[in-house]
Amino acid sequence: MLTLVKVVGVLIVALGIAILVDPKIFKRFISFWQDEKKLYAGGVLSIVIGLIFITNASLCIKPWIITLMGIIALIKGPVLFLLGPAKVKKIISGYANKPPKTVRALAILYLVFGFLVIWSA
Repeated sequence: MLTLVKVVGVLIVALGIAILVDPKIFKRFISFWQDEKKLYAGGVLSIVIGLIFITNASLCIKPWIITLMGIIALIKGPVLFLLGPAKVKKIISGYANKPPKTVRALAILYLVFGFLVIWSA
């Protein structure tokens, strides 16, 4: 199960690299989640990732980091449901129109969080 934590970290890093290389990928990534069913699937996915992180945190090198990220993911999931599709789509749309420099800065954040997960696991 610890491998799942590392896989999530690798996927986050891969997304960060892809966005850093081509900021248009970020817009496509954001657009993907605009559909209501996909939005709810994202909420469920966030809860699942949070549970994976929390249940495996004790096996990690830095359990407090993985636990914290798991808690954040567990909070994010229900928040997506509570806000509702209209409000979440509005928030997402705001990110979709950011300039390339801002998108690359966000990509660096993805890289930092992904490497932090890998390093902590």
